[in-house]
Amino acid sequence: MVRDRAVDRVVTVLGETSIDVETGIELVSVGERLPDVADTVPIGPGTARMTVAGAAVCAADRLTPGKVLT
Repeated sequence: MVRDRAVDRVVTVLGETSIDVETGIELVSVGERLPDVADTVPIGPGTARMTVAGAAVCAADRLTPGKVLT
């Protein structure tokens, strides 16, 4: 199972440099749902869970209005 709060940790680090609180909350809300897929569909042996969380945050940015991540 993807480590609890991993998405929160990634968004917190991003929030220190490039995103506002409202955007961060939205990214966490969407991003927390995406790692569930990583727990049911193998991504690749040895893939770090923080990497999965980072990918979930990037995907959440693409799925929400107003792109803030590059």
